[in-house]
Amino acid sequence: MRALVFVLLVSLGAAPEPRYEVAPESRLWIDGTATTGPWTCQADRVVGEAEGDPAAPSGRLTVPVRAFDCGSGLMNRDLARALGADDHPTIAFDLDAVGRIAPAPTDAWVDVVARGTLRLAGTGRVVTVGARGRRRADGRVDLEGRQSLRMSAFGVRPPSHAAGLVRADDAIVVRFDLVAVAR
Repeated sequence: MRALVFVLLVSLGAAPEPRYEVAPESRLWIDGTATTGPWTCQADRVVGEAEGDPAAPSGRLTVPVRAFDCGSGLMNRDLARALGADDHPTIAFDLDAVGRIAPAPTDAWVDVVARGTLRLAGTGRVVTVGARGRRRADGRVDLEGRQSLRMSAFGVRPPSHAAGLVRADDAIVVRFDLVAVAR
């Protein structure tokens, strides 16, 4: 993701600094459904930075598994267990490639497409992420998007409790709203 932010900066016509980092107000959510209805878990701690040559940027975004709050201690525990938080304390996205994006004026939203390796519960899978981003007049960059996934694709058994009477569905949607600042 940090590389995604970096490429966004270049594509928006910003004269990039050598390094950008994800600001504290950045957020990431996991949305899903269960036998009891829809659920959302929000991570209020997202870490990442971008650096490197615009033609071959590098980047990584990480989210501590225990940073997710599902609004229920029981759900928080079940999510942490399902994601193997003790052995794999973070979820990470490492950028592999970025599609071409036309330059845009300040405050104009542009589409961004990136391919990278998402590491979840000790398993890495290549995913293509669609997003939109903009460079603000103050130089900050907004990046927002969503990605549909299946927990089972990462070897994760969807959380359940109450002898399986309450269980999460395999399909989830990861949403993100990131802000990057020059470092």
